[in-house]
Amino acid sequence: MSRIAPHHWKALAAAWLGWAFDGLDGYLYVMVAMPFVRQLVANEHGVAASAEQLMRSRYSAYALGRFDYLSATWHASTRPADLGEEHGEALKWLGLSVKRHVAEGDRASVEFVARFRVKGRGQRLHEVSRFVREDGRWYYVDGEVFAR
Repeated sequence: MSRIAPHHWKALAAAWLGWAFDGLDGYLYVMVAMPFVRQLVANEHGVAASAEQLMRSRYSAYALGRFDYLSATWHASTRPADLGEEHGEALKWLGLSVKRHVAEGDRASVEFVARFRVKGRGQRLHEVSRFVREDGRWYYVDGEVFAR
């Protein structure tokens, strides 16, 4: 054991902690990641550098129930009056996978698959979202949802 270098011990500790925290699932997210993500989406004046970045922050806002942020980043021409806040607590967001990001000037699209659970049943949302940049800010416009 004396031949193990300090960086090996650190790697071992990191691997063990990763394994231990993996078993905690949602508890780890609430304790560690949630405050960071909350801080990330709390700044409504921050500007996403790309449509993909905005889409990722909007996913985080859905997961955190930040409907004010969703409204602020939804283009006024397509923003619904009711964002469905009453259903937000029934959803548990499980993960996001970005499949493709295409930007052409001030317009962009992001294809993604978001996984969530409703009343214990797993669901997938596969969508191509459209975004527009106005005055240097990206906004969600609408999306095409693919049926499973």
